[in-house]
Amino acid sequence: MTEKSLQPAAKSESSVVQTEATTKRGEVSLGTIGAVISVVGTVLTCGILAPLGLMISLLALKHRPFKHAIIGVVTGGLGTLVLGALSFAVYATYLLDDDTDGKLRRLMEQTPLHRAGSRIEVWRESNDHLPSFQDGQTLIANLHDRWGQSILYVPLPKGYLILSLGPDGQFETADDVMLLSLDAAVD
Repeated sequence: MTEKSLQPAAKSESSVVQTEATTKRGEVSLGTIGAVISVVGTVLTCGILAPLGLMISLLALKHRPFKHAIIGVVTGGLGTLVLGALSFAVYATYLLDDDTDGKLRRLMEQTPLHRAGSRIEVWRESNDHLPSFQDGQTLIANLHDRWGQSILYVPLPKGYLILSLGPDGQFETADDVMLLSLDAAVD
């Protein structure tokens, strides 16, 4: 009688373990749903549905089997990054297109101009005078404005000018960006 009572208990324990480890035929696991939404969201919608697939896949990591949930987490994470990058690009384009008076473009342009000015100032401190036109151009030859054009150095009698010709590449137009440095001691 002891043997008979032990056998049914052993069968019920193994059947419990088996049902936890596998899903029934015809059922779709939460991990599979998350993986499918992540892949579709990343590939077909440029990442729009990827965060949803990522969240479902993260929830599915609590349940067995893990394989599809892990695929969903990885794909959903990559798709979410794609969505973030595309969103940032659209937002940055909107900001630049909305910059009707050019202030944002000029602000962004100042960095290479200031670097050029710093190089000229280092030369001045080392040599006790400003560089000639040719020496100044050599100092800043590898600096370019945001439109890929070379930055110009123009020595003046009492200072210098660092100049970007702007997107049109034409001198003395409204989109030129300048950095002017004048000596403090004026006769």
